Amino acid sequence: MGLADQHAHASTFVCVGCVVKAKKCKQLNSIIFCSLMYFIFFLVADFGLARTFGYPYKPMTPVVVTLWYRAPELLLGSKVQTTAVDMWAVGCIFGELIGNKPLMTGSSEINQFQLIVDLLGTPSDQLWPGFSSLPGAKSINIKHQPYNNLKHKFSWLSPAGLTLINHLLMYDPCKRATAAECLQNSYFIEKPFPVQPDMMPTFPEHRNRDYSKRP
Repeated sequence: MGLADQHAHASTFVCVGCVVKAKKCKQLNSIIFCSLMYFIFFLVADFGLARTFGYPYKPMTPVVVTLWYRAPELLLGSKVQTTAVDMWAVGCIFGELIGNKPLMTGSSEINQFQLIVDLLGTPSDQLWPGFSSLPGAKSINIKHQPYNNLKHKFSWLSPAGLTLINHLLMYDPCKRATAAECLQNSYFIEKPFPVQPDMMPTFPEHRNRDYSKRP
């Protein structure tokens, strides 16, 4: 599902069908989830680190997207960004929803990348062409970790669900799943199906509450 030629991206507007299927639907920071029939729409709406994006690609700062959801190419200093950085964030959110906690909670850019390696294994130019030429790949010591641990971490997830999260969390941004490709995944026709909108839980608004009136 293509995004507009010009859009603010960092945690941007992304529409993914049924990603959180029948899980607790809640508001996380500025991430809004709503179920409509057999589709669940993400509005990843925190634009605090957003940048204007368009074609042709131009050099951009890698300091976009909240750290825990930042794609590996950004962590390693790539100045060429595509909508794949947003799909990585969607993969992190998907993992957070099915695991009931944030997927990778790094304390720094280096630590965040180390957590990615722990989960997905050590990247290489074979897995990710151009990896070794990125600035960060030359300046940090990346440990050898040969295993993809997604299946171990989400042992209850169906084969289709594992395929989905693996494709969202691909190291190579050129191979990372697009929103349109996610919609074709058979995970979204497995039971349990999303609930109807009027069955979704609601959560109170706290930001504008007047706490001075507490007894």
